[in-house]
Amino acid sequence: MLLKAELPDMLNLSHAAEFLGISRPTLYALLFQGELKTVDIDNFRFILKTDLENYKTRREEKHL
Repeated sequence: MLLKAELPDMLNLSHAAEFLGISRPTLYALLFQGELKTVDIDNFRFILKTDLENYKTRREEKHL
């Protein structure tokens, strides 16, 4: 079993949605569209924090 401290900067899907300020269904849509990718560990799915930050930057640049 992995401990949270052992994971590199990854967020589970609920925390990733909160980080982006979107709902979980919207996050699942982004995953389905290929905008973000997950890392699967055992039966858990995570998103790298760097991927979330990059997506957030891309989204902000589109709105400028």
